[in-house]
Amino acid sequence: MLGCCLFVTTALLSTDYPVRAQEQRPNDVSVASAKSARENGQTLQPIDTRTNDAEDAASDQRNSLGLSFLKNLLSDQRSIWTSPLHLRSSDVSWLLPLATVTGGLLATDKWTAKGLSNDPTTLNRYRSFSDAGLAALAGAGGSLFLWGKITHDDHQRETGILAGEAAIDSLAAGTGLQYAFGRERPYQSPGNGTFLQGGTSFPSDHAAVAWSVASVIAHEYPGVLSQVFVYGLATAVTASRVMGQEHFPSDVVVGSAIGWLIGRQVYRAHHDRKLGGATVNVLDADEDENRRSRQRMGSPFVPLDSWVYPAFEQLIALGYVSSAIMGLKPWTRMECARLTDEAGEKLQGDEIPHEDLVRLQVRLQEEFAYELDRLGGGHNVTANIESLYTRVVSISGPAITDGFHFGQTISYDFGRPFERGTNGQVGGSFSAATGPLTLYVRAEYQHAPSAAALSDTARNFISSADMVPLSHVPAGPVAAINRSQLLDAYVAVNLNNWQFVVGRQSLSWTPAPDGSLLWSDNIEPVTMVRLVNPEPFVLPGFLRHLGPLRVDQFIGRLAGHSYISGPFIYGQKLNFKPFAFLEIGLGRTTTIGGAGGVPFTPANFLRSLVGNRNPQTDNVPGDSHSEVWLFQSSTTTLSYTVTRTRTTTFCLCCHPPTHGGILGIPASTSLESLEYRSLIFIWKACPQRLRRAAMACTTQVTSTIGTRAIETGTPTPAI
Repeated sequence: MLGCCLFVTTALLSTDYPVRAQEQRPNDVSVASAKSARENGQTLQPIDTRTNDAEDAASDQRNSLGLSFLKNLLSDQRSIWTSPLHLRSSDVSWLLPLATVTGGLLATDKWTAKGLSNDPTTLNRYRSFSDAGLAALAGAGGSLFLWGKITHDDHQRETGILAGEAAIDSLAAGTGLQYAFGRERPYQSPGNGTFLQGGTSFPSDHAAVAWSVASVIAHEYPGVLSQVFVYGLATAVTASRVMGQEHFPSDVVVGSAIGWLIGRQVYRAHHDRKLGGATVNVLDADEDENRRSRQRMGSPFVPLDSWVYPAFEQLIALGYVSSAIMGLKPWTRMECARLTDEAGEKLQGDEIPHEDLVRLQVRLQEEFAYELDRLGGGHNVTANIESLYTRVVSISGPAITDGFHFGQTISYDFGRPFERGTNGQVGGSFSAATGPLTLYVRAEYQHAPSAAALSDTARNFISSADMVPLSHVPAGPVAAINRSQLLDAYVAVNLNNWQFVVGRQSLSWTPAPDGSLLWSDNIEPVTMVRLVNPEPFVLPGFLRHLGPLRVDQFIGRLAGHSYISGPFIYGQKLNFKPFAFLEIGLGRTTTIGGAGGVPFTPANFLRSLVGNRNPQTDNVPGDSHSEVWLFQSSTTTLSYTVTRTRTTTFCLCCHPPTHGGILGIPASTSLESLEYRSLIFIWKACPQRLRRAAMACTTQVTSTIGTRAIETGTPTPAI
């Protein structure tokens, strides 16, 4: 029945796509052409059609059953299996997102499968639907071929032939990969989906065949309704294979990608363009590489400890840069070049510009000379050694290293280790970019001396604050650290002003140098997948009043946790500027999963994302935090106010600790006399003294916990 519906729908829609003007039959002379020729005194000559008739005959011979069909199959298989040899650097624009999604699904396949129903009746229903849906797609292709033969409709006949050809190609490729990878099915004990065990789970052949047929039909009839029908049915087949526990999510995603690409290639290689249909170019088709727009250029991020950010803060405070989004860092080098160009235009408009600002602008122009030359487009190929450095830090007094419980002597330093004595790092960074692709690596050798063990008082406090047995708190002296460490190291691809980044990354979601309470460079770079727009954009319609807008979102995995190891974390940050002097930021992060934590399943992920309670536990999965920033700039100061919200299933208020003698601050000290950073870690360690900023169990409370003004001072050229 589904196949008949698809066939009827496609047949009805086939009249919506007449042959394009440039593809008319040569002897079909329009009235307008004849009239124009008469007015110009010209004679309209008939066109020799013998060559075109020969091409039509060759096309008909090429797309027919028989020996030519077998030749096409062999040609397709040769193209499929040799395609990895023809990859280009620009193919990363679609390969990197696909590989990242596949890797993420492979990491969570086991948890997803365990969260699905095991009811035999339900499983059989999904499996039957997937078989029926695949048969419907195949039946639609076969019906189009037969009806095209009966009605002499070459377009429908070709659609049926190419759909069958794509189905055979995808089935052959998928089956070969299944036996090569040998992955176990979800229903095979113990359900871990282990590879090279003789299984046939990866990739899904049902998904590959369904999407290959759907791809051909959707390209032959590129209308909205026909695409919704075929792609919707292919999606349903794909989802039912997961719900029926025949395949893992990664199996069907890879199978769907293989099927769609094969269907697209079959259409591109064998379609007769005179019949209409969609125009298909190569996947990485773009404008001339020598005229690539900056929104499609790969550009590395400027490290958070660079001199560039304080320089731009001076220009922003004095009104020479108004479009920068301060609450989302790091910025790409291309974005910094755009801001440099903006500052330069405003400086040129000054009758007597400040000499120090001019020197600062020249220094920025020298730093981003390559990117400034390509703001209007160009050929993007570059490789640079960004930095080579040696750093020595000496701490003469007691070093506070536990920022979660007590505080830190050195903060916002990428989580580098330090202890009392001489600490040091030797490192460097390298970046390269070609087309939309970016590679960045920063590594260093780190040294920190050994240290004495924590006191019993400190260990008891940590045990009470974290609500864990004392035996779980590390004891014994701290060993010296001598290690090689990757800091930021990532690969990125720029997809029309959306930078897709994979690797270790440092973020700062604050306009201030003190760091955000939600996310900052106070920790080691986190391995994550991130999607961010480097350059602000303006929404259409009435939403344009929000002003320039930037969005940052990521999902990653944390390391170093003692009690729940390896939890996942995801976050979103939205910053916009309704006025040149006002920036508003909304941020949120959620920690979920890990060994011993709430399982990271699609259902729990969606519940944590929208704030729905799990009916079994009556709690929102995960530990969520949120912030609201209000950032105001003027010609003399930059000020910000932060509001933090935390929703969690446990709270230090339930077990109030004491801080006297641990932090080295007398209990009688008033909060007003403490510095801003001290206020933050006092709040973490002693919520009883900040009752308004703490929260009771299962209760969400929002309160302002700090406001500070940053004096910009007089600009200086010293960088």
